[in-house]
Amino acid sequence: AATDKPVVPATADGELALRRAAEAGVVEYDPGDSAFEVVGDVSDEQRAGLDSLRAVTERFGGTGVQAALNTAVYDLLDRITAYPVQDASKWTDGTGTVLPDAFLLPRGSTPPDLAYAVHTDIGDGYLHAVDARSNRRIGEDHELTEGDVIKVVSTAGP
Repeated sequence: AATDKPVVPATADGELALRRAAEAGVVEYDPGDSAFEVVGDVSDEQRAGLDSLRAVTERFGGTGVQAALNTAVYDLLDRITAYPVQDASKWTDGTGTVLPDAFLLPRGSTPPDLAYAVHTDIGDGYLHAVDARSNRRIGEDHELTEGDVIKVVSTAGP
């Protein structure tokens, strides 16, 4: 039957198998990769299963699980990802973790929206924001875009 909704071929079993094989050190694979490499010893049965899975990932450019999530979040829900940081020059939080958080916000969100997504107190105490890429202050009506790294300055923050 035809549908006007997006259809993304995916194999959740294949994704799970690759993640488990990666944890076991048998394959090199990161979720969302379009391919994987066998780096450990495998039985003939495991090799046959991986070869079958490789045929699927080659045909569809991966397991499709990440593509399905991306389609749902970015296309159907029309979200963007923004990264709040405390240190705009190093893109870290207070403990030095690089890009510690990612927030999915509706397209059209502004720095105060990001502040409230982080914590109500930070939103309530919002003073201004800095675009960490350009190290420039941005207005509270600035529309955030996909992948923005933002330092929120708030009376509630450090």
